[in-house]
Amino acid sequence: MKRKSAPKRNQSKLLVIVLLFAAGITGIYFFIIPLLLSSQDKLLKQAYLFEKGTQYEQAYNSFKNVWKEYLSLGNINKAWEARRGQLRSERIAAEYPISGQDLQKLLKDEFPTVPEPQKDNWLNSLEKLQIDNSPYYYFDVVKNIRFRNPKLMVDDYVKNAQDPYDPFKTMIIKSLPGLLPYMEDNFVSKAGFEMNQNLSIPRVDLPKSGVLKVWIPLPIIKEDQPEVKITVLEPKKYLVQKPNLYADLGQAYFEIPLTDLQEDVEIQVQADFSHFEQNVKVDPENVGKYDTAGDLYKTYTRSSPSITITDDIKKTAQAIVGNEKNPYLQAKKVYEYFMKNIFYSYVPHISLGARQYPESIYVYENKYGDCGAQSMLYSAMLRSLGVPARTTGGYQMFPLGAGYGGHFWAEFYLPNYGWVPVDVTAADMADYIVNATDEEKTIIKNYFFGNMDYFRMNIQKDVDLKLSPEPNEPPIIPMAIQQPSVECLTCGNDLSLELASKYWKINIKQTN
Repeated sequence: MKRKSAPKRNQSKLLVIVLLFAAGITGIYFFIIPLLLSSQDKLLKQAYLFEKGTQYEQAYNSFKNVWKEYLSLGNINKAWEARRGQLRSERIAAEYPISGQDLQKLLKDEFPTVPEPQKDNWLNSLEKLQIDNSPYYYFDVVKNIRFRNPKLMVDDYVKNAQDPYDPFKTMIIKSLPGLLPYMEDNFVSKAGFEMNQNLSIPRVDLPKSGVLKVWIPLPIIKEDQPEVKITVLEPKKYLVQKPNLYADLGQAYFEIPLTDLQEDVEIQVQADFSHFEQNVKVDPENVGKYDTAGDLYKTYTRSSPSITITDDIKKTAQAIVGNEKNPYLQAKKVYEYFMKNIFYSYVPHISLGARQYPESIYVYENKYGDCGAQSMLYSAMLRSLGVPARTTGGYQMFPLGAGYGGHFWAEFYLPNYGWVPVDVTAADMADYIVNATDEEKTIIKNYFFGNMDYFRMNIQKDVDLKLSPEPNEPPIIPMAIQQPSVECLTCGNDLSLELASKYWKINIKQTN
């Protein structure tokens, strides 16, 4: 019996040895591998600490290094996390290259006759960003000083025999047939336009492998832009998602495999569209009641990432309108408040987007902003009052061949009338027209409440709309899609940041 049981004991020992060996291997796997991965995790944690400490260059390098390691290990989720950190740390600081010392020299050179106390007041009021525990200033700080001091800017224009904003006067006072008297129809005259975009990225500027994903912004069909036709969309072999002209955000989506790509990336888009001038004549007594249970009301009266409603914004809006309950007259009172209290100034959109700093709050706190930022605060104030509002836009085409540029404006909704346009920023420009009389400036400011010229291209109906499919890599300005968005996990640089200066061109011309 004992001899017969010996083999069983040996088998048991062998089984124990096998199990111990297996356990050892498993232990090595679960113990050693996490140790190996923890070096990347530690580096990622350190990158976040650099970012928190405003050491953005060190954060950028750390995020980039750990991105490479995660990518080599095939840890895609962590690679994307590091990639987003790399982009974020670069974008936060990109618009703030001027040190305090450099700024003082710049002010001395640009404004030699301005007294030092006044320049000191400017320094105290200028928005700055802490980088490595030192203040750095916005790259367009000199232009912003002039914008915030209209007389200073106008004096410069007179001195240099310039009047860059005269096209506004010509457009409003002379060009638009619907201005005086107002026409009965909301949509009066229209103009046709052709939009061309070219995205050209040399093959040598792209990695050998991976996928390049591209979202191209396009015009959409809207009440004031009812005719849109996409005439060119190439190359079709890379087109994954065709444009939906009736969507809230216009786009075409391409995917370009890089492994077998031999040639440069060349994407061509052309669209024809027409845009109406709007003259909305509202009888305040004829404004109906809102369907507060409807989707439109709920969507456009809620707080959103960029049109953020705070208690302070709501209190200020309520103080502005007082006892007025009519939504049209409330919107007009808020507009009049903007004309007197909110001023034009360039805004660090890229940095704000990367920091997730709501633009409505930025303008509320600083009392200045550009087109999109001003319109987002205007929309936030109306929403806080229960008036549906949105910030819509794309491009503005200036008359008389003066060019075009990205632009946003606001719209508020009235029962019985629909969406009513408001452009607080275009109205602001009246103060910078050298040869405009006070009466002409008043006409311009009155015009842009409830009326809109046809020199517009709508790309999106509101801000904070998501691209489709939603990218892992955030757009350069998430709330406003005015240039292509690019995603590439294997790319070491920020292609989206370099698009406008290196790879992408847009041209818009009036056709009739």
